[in-house]
Amino acid sequence: MNNGLAQPPLEPLHLRLDIPTFLNELQARLFIDLMWAWRWHICDPITMRYDSPALNYFCIAILRLAAWDFEVSFDTDVDLPVTDYPGVPWSCPKGDIYWFHGFLVVLHNNLEDQSMIRSAVQKAEQYLEKTASQSHHTRLIIISTCHVVFAEISDDTIRASSPSMLISDMSSGRWPAGFRALCQILTTNCWGQSKMHRETWKPHLPAEIVQLILQHLEPRDAVAFAQASFIAEKWYYASVHQFTGLVV
Repeated sequence: MNNGLAQPPLEPLHLRLDIPTFLNELQARLFIDLMWAWRWHICDPITMRYDSPALNYFCIAILRLAAWDFEVSFDTDVDLPVTDYPGVPWSCPKGDIYWFHGFLVVLHNNLEDQSMIRSAVQKAEQYLEKTASQSHHTRLIIISTCHVVFAEISDDTIRASSPSMLISDMSSGRWPAGFRALCQILTTNCWGQSKMHRETWKPHLPAEIVQLILQHLEPRDAVAFAQASFIAEKWYYASVHQFTGLVV
């Protein structure tokens, strides 16, 4: 691995984000509920630090919410986690680097300046070399205890966005800019090309039929259908309705 002086400079990464979709607005509501339910731990600097398992748990929860990668349950008899950490009701990946929906996720302790972003990118490069998974173009989602940065590693160029706020105390009741970007990146083709051209169906089904199939599936089956097909995934994200009284 080359040292930092031999690395190509970080060039700016500009993402063209559209106005939030109906799905993104629903994700915002759920994100605010999630942050509020776990606010005692998120606002605790002892719990929410880089070397704490809490960061792993909350990051995968935020990523799955931003990708709409979860099952909607109609069970309303759920106890809120007031003091039961680390007894969280979901699992998380081991380690601070893992793949998620085609993106390489890197957890890092600080992203407030270029040197820390460079350090996170170098950690990703080491991981790619070690796992022999280096490709022509790798997209990174780098997350710290407060911020998110998006970066690209190509053959001769490394691009990175400016850090955006991702995790906060939610006292304003607004969803942070980092989560808005994360939702669009994971549910649209705003960053990278569509993969639908890699998929063919025989016989061909009109879009209306695909939409009808999704509308009549149970939530768990609809998610499984979307995960198994790029075409179904596109229509799934476009057909998610505003659920009445839905909370995390």
